[in-house]
Amino acid sequence: GSTQANQFTNMNVSFRIATALPENGKIKITLDTDFGLGNIDATDIFTPDLNGSLTVSAGSGTITVTRGSGATQKAANSDITLNIYDIKTPGSAQTTTDYTIQTLDSTNAVLNSATVAGTVITSAGMSGAFVELDSRIASVPTTLHFNFSNLVALDANDKIKIQLDAGFNLTGITSSSGVIEFNSVSGGITTSSSGSSI
Repeated sequence: GSTQANQFTNMNVSFRIATALPENGKIKITLDTDFGLGNIDATDIFTPDLNGSLTVSAGSGTITVTRGSGATQKAANSDITLNIYDIKTPGSAQTTTDYTIQTLDSTNAVLNSATVAGTVITSAGMSGAFVELDSRIASVPTTLHFNFSNLVALDANDKIKIQLDAGFNLTGITSSSGVIEFNSVSGGITTSSSGSSI
């Protein structure tokens, strides 16, 4: 799956169980809470290694897959692979916290457990980026024009950050100054400046 920020992707989870997984057992995956799990349902879970029906609950950094009708016990020392779709990667570049994979019985007692190192999430690139100043005369108020094409979706409440040279004076830029205009972004916009960044 994709490891770029803010993208829908699939996750492949593979492990070997030392203790048998009962016909009403569960597989619980704990992952970084920055992953978006709100779109996951039973149609997003695929495995060739477990028979019977599966149900899923997902949210708050956990995905729990529960075995249902038609399932039979999965023997000890068996390999299990799950493909989970409709996971959204974290919204910014980071190394996620480690993953924990557990199998549980119907009372939630842990049967098997393993920890896997987190994933390095990278920022998506841009295309067509340029910056232009109306005036290049020193110490004169001017307008900064910038343009880019984002390669992943820009969600509501996301931010656009512009880092400038420390010599620029940004003290007149505030959320109420009315000096920021966007041609291709809908909805309300607030603006702040700190140091040499907007």
